[in-house]
Amino acid sequence: MRRDVATGQLALDLEASSSVQPTPCDLTADPGVTKIEPVVQDKRYRLTSLGKTVAEYLSWKEIEDGAAPRTLDQYERDLARLCLAHPRAEAAQIDADDYRKVIAAFPPRSRKRVTAVYRDFSRWLYQEGRGESDPMARVRYPRAEKQTIIDVFSEAECLRLLQQPDRDRPLVRLLLEAGLRKGEARRLQLRRIDVEQSRLVILEGKGGKDRVVPIASDLVEELVAIAIREGIHPSDHLWYATRTNQHAVRIHRERPIGEATFARWWRLCCERARVAYRNPHVCRHTFATRWLRDGGRMDTLAKALGHTSIRTTVDLYAHLATEDVAADLARIMAARDSRLRNRSDAQTRMTMREKATSGFEPLYEALQASA
Repeated sequence: MRRDVATGQLALDLEASSSVQPTPCDLTADPGVTKIEPVVQDKRYRLTSLGKTVAEYLSWKEIEDGAAPRTLDQYERDLARLCLAHPRAEAAQIDADDYRKVIAAFPPRSRKRVTAVYRDFSRWLYQEGRGESDPMARVRYPRAEKQTIIDVFSEAECLRLLQQPDRDRPLVRLLLEAGLRKGEARRLQLRRIDVEQSRLVILEGKGGKDRVVPIASDLVEELVAIAIREGIHPSDHLWYATRTNQHAVRIHRERPIGEATFARWWRLCCERARVAYRNPHVCRHTFATRWLRDGGRMDTLAKALGHTSIRTTVDLYAHLATEDVAADLARIMAARDSRLRNRSDAQTRMTMREKATSGFEPLYEALQASA
């Protein structure tokens, strides 16, 4: 990148970038694609031939498709890497193999997401008449990795996590009992609590989707008590930030808590509870695991978690059914053994009754002899 002396603006030095030899990638990536680095803050991808088209796509995605800010940010990051991998190419010049090479340079866990982003972008280009075909329609999703074991908090750890000061206890309960994502928790306002029906109204969750999550009535009472005690206004946020000076500690709830502040709050909760630190998303997994093991259905869980498709829920939590097969089988076999034992005991008692003497056997024998 260089600075144009006449205009004072940054310009992308395409000649210099094309002369740079790519560094080797891992064995799963194409050797002709440079290993992907994080997108820089100066938005240099917009200076490529494809950059303007990406900006127009993101504008369409926001205005017409209703994508959430977080979704737009991720799409921009993924598409920026496509622009930087092909700085001279126009949209119509990028074929399926070009897309595949860039996808291969992402970490394996990110490739399914990136494929979805590129498929949507390529379809939009075709539908808008900016390309003669949809090359990503020929690119299949990467094969899903083997399901890993999902970490959850044990019952003992949950009990310890709930041993928090009054201000923090209901917040931890919300994470464990409502399955909130971190971003949903950070943006949650007091007015989103439906006191009469004991439920939370989550607005603009992942993908910009809204949902309703039932919660325990005693948790609602705890939240209302804190709101009254601390003077929380309906528009205030439940998660808070603190500012300390030499005179006092002030609580601020007027804006959503920052990610770093939320991370510090959660780490402190784990330290108080003497629980090994895990990402707050483990609370969401714990909520889902409890739901299923307590007899909840997979389709209702998908709604509570805000999953667009039940397939997402099944992919994440279907392993619980496999893990619980042994326990279910043990219960079934125990019940079967119990029935067999009861049947055997009943048959034994009947046989014993048949063999038992009544005291009238000599009389029966005499009657039979006389006959």
